[in-house]
Amino acid sequence: MDFFTPIKGHEYNGVEIKPKLFTTKLGIALMNWGKANYEMGITNVDDAYSIFSEYKGRKINEREREYIRMGFDRELDK
Repeated sequence: MDFFTPIKGHEYNGVEIKPKLFTTKLGIALMNWGKANYEMGITNVDDAYSIFSEYKGRKINEREREYIRMGFDRELDK
């Protein structure tokens, strides 16, 4: 579930994810993290936040929380 190493040094490069909808590679990595947690059977987004926080060794920030939730809820798949 390491979506972050491949983008190292390019985290803030812009990417169009849907027509006229842009984000950063870091945003995509965070959404992929949330989606991967859902697909692995995590049933609660708060558990995904806790796993991410433990993985990073620090408290999760609001930006991370929002992108992980978007991935977990599969908002862009709809």
